[in-house]
Amino acid sequence: MFDYTLHATSGGLVLALSGDLDTHAAQAFDNAMEAHIGRIATDLTIDLAQLTYLNSTGIRSFIRLHKLLKTNGRNMTFRGASAKILRIFHYCGLDAFFAFEPEAEPGVLLAVQEG
Repeated sequence: MFDYTLHATSGGLVLALSGDLDTHAAQAFDNAMEAHIGRIATDLTIDLAQLTYLNSTGIRSFIRLHKLLKTNGRNMTFRGASAKILRIFHYCGLDAFFAFEPEAEPGVLLAVQEG
C-alpha cells in the first residue's frame, strides 16, 4: 500500500511518502502531484524514510515531478532514503541527477583509557 502526506513546515513544503511506490501506485501519485503542483509555491522536500519499495515506474514519477517543479521555478530534494532505496537511484544513474540531503553524521564517542 502506498500513501503520501503533503504538509508545510518552518523549513518549507514536505512530501512524505510511505509504503510501495510501484507501477500501480505511480499513476495515482502522478495524478495527485499534477493536481497539487499549482499550489506548490516553494521548493519541495521529499521524505523517503517510510518508503519501503520503489521500482522504475516510481522513478519515472519522480522525474515527472522534477520536470513539473522546474517548469514552475521550484526545486526538489530527497531526504531519509534507506540504503535499499538509494541503490535504486544509483542503478538508474539518477543519484547524481537528483539532490539528496546529507544524512546527519553520528557523533563520535571517545573512549578514555586511564593508566
